Amino acid sequence: MAHETDYIERFALAKCFSILPRTVFVKGARDVELFQLASSLERAASDVELLGAELAIVAASERDFSGASGACNELMMFKRMAIQLLDPNGRPRYRFVGLLDNNRAGRQAIARARRI
Repeated sequence: MAHETDYIERFALAKCFSILPRTVFVKGARDVELFQLASSLERAASDVELLGAELAIVAASERDFSGASGACNELMMFKRMAIQLLDPNGRPRYRFVGLLDNNRAGRQAIARARRI
């Protein structure tokens, strides 16, 4: 059976994001590279694949928005969409989380997201 693209996936593709059922939004391309390096080191050491068919790491702040605030904006947008698209068991088809630096900009973005 062919894969049917849903509206969340189409929205992500329009933003040039490669999402998967579990997606972690990070601030930038360097953060993605660090996750890819960790994954390759783990694969070499133990044959365990950390980033596979179910988990994507996405640099969220290099397109429409910038910095921690931009990554947080993308995360909130995708999370709002995800609660509307459920699998047959009633669970969200996608899970989105964000990972930001523990610096002033990251803490401010998280505080703003919590207020919203």
